[in-house]
Order: sequence, then C-alpha cells, then structure tokens
Amino acid sequence: MYLRNIGIVIADQLLSYEELLSYRFHFNTRFISNYLSRELRKKAVFSGGDYSMIHVVLDKHSHYKESQVFHSLDVHLPLSNQEFIRYNSLSELKDRYEWCLSFIEQSFLIVSKKRGIPVKVLLSLNESFRENDYRNEWLFKRIKVNAFGLDIYLKCYFTTFDFRLELEAYDLNHTTIKTKGVVLRTMPDEICFKKEFRTVEVREECLLIKDFLGNDSFEISLDQLGNGEFHVTDKRGNQPDYNSFLDKIYW
Repeated sequence: MYLRNIGIVIADQLLSYEELLSYRFHFNTRFISNYLSRELRKKAVFSGGDYSMIHVVLDKHSHYKESQVFHSLDVHLPLSNQEFIRYNSLSELKDRYEWCLSFIEQSFLIVSKKRGIPVKVLLSLNESFRENDYRNEWLFKRIKVNAFGLDIYLKCYFTTFDFRLELEAYDLNHTTIKTKGVVLRTMPDEICFKKEFRTVEVREECLLIKDFLGNDSFEISLDQLGNGEFHVTDKRGNQPDYNSFLDKIYW
C-alpha cells in the first residue's frame, strides 16, 4: 500500500496541559498536514505493508506502533508541558511551523528505519513546504466565459487560521482584474470544506459551484462580475457560523 497521509496530533492524555491550546494546535497545524499529504501522494511511496498514513502523536513517552485497523504507522514522541508552553510563546508563525516540522522529521527518521522507506523522500516533503514559503494554496478551477468577457479563477487558501475559497475575475486578455471576493471561509480543516465544492457550471447568467453530490452550493452573477461587482448567494441552507470558532484559534 502507498503512503497517502501525514497527520500530527496531541495525545488525549496531554489535554490537561491546556485544552484550548490543544484545540488551537489541531487547527493551526492542519494546513501543514494537508500540504505534506498532497505532496506525499505525488511521490508514490510504498509503505512496505498495509499502511497508508504516518500518524505523529505528541505524547508523554516515545512509542512506535503499526495499526492494521487504521492502516497507520503511529509514532509517539515525548512532549513536555514546558515544551508545549514554549511552542505557544513563539510569536513568529515561521517558528511555530518549524517547531511542528521538527517533530514530523523525527517521525520520518523512525518510520524510515522501521519500514525501510527512503528518508530523503520523506524529508523532501518538508523541504518543499519550506521552499513554498510555508504556504498551502492551489487553483481549484479556471473558467473562461466568453459571453461575459471573463476569465475566472477559483483559488484555495489553506492557512493556519482559516480556509478560504476565493474568486478572481479578469478580462479575457488577463490585463485587468474586474473584481474579487471570498466565496467560502471555514475552519482550517478539510472536514469543514472538502464536500462544499467539487465542480463548477455556467448556467444562463450564473456561475454555479456544486458540492460533492452535485447540488448547488454557491451562485454568482456573471453579469455583476462583468460590471466589477462581487456577490455570492449561498444555496446550502442553514450553515454553522464559524466566526466564533475562528476567533478561538487565532493568536
């Protein structure tokens, strides 16, 4: 089986340190796991067994376990109360990212020895993240709508504080940006956004973004975009207000 996912969490036993800090850690580091996982899938790294995930667990003691049930290679690394406090005292985002990457790299070394996986391949994932300036961004869709003179980009921005699906509308020559805006903003976790947009369709005078079931999620007027106005209609019905949750993970 090929490795597909990398995750890092804090063990339940350590939540007593400070539950809110552990809650923040999960969301603040999720975009790193997502980036590394997507890069990992490009490498076609064989796990040497029935395992698809490297699961880094910050815990009280060092421990290594191979889980057949969850198809994961679980690497438990010791995290002291003082070390976690130090992490939360770091004021620069880059320093926090590097703190997280250091534990992931320790896990790569252990997994490499246990499963015979080339460590250089694993470490290259972190290097790619650094070279990309610690950003996790990608183009979801590009749509040209000649009838309205529009070249539309839908871009994803997965950060330590939120996830955003943003729209940028240009003229067909791509010389002038007509308008831009945020289509969707959620907590920084795939479970909050991955089902909300899957395909895009132009229907009459509207740009429709559809969910994983093919239902309309968002409707955007092409006429308004052409006139330099951005307005999105959320077609999903009642949705959670993430603002209060986003406030909890911001520092």
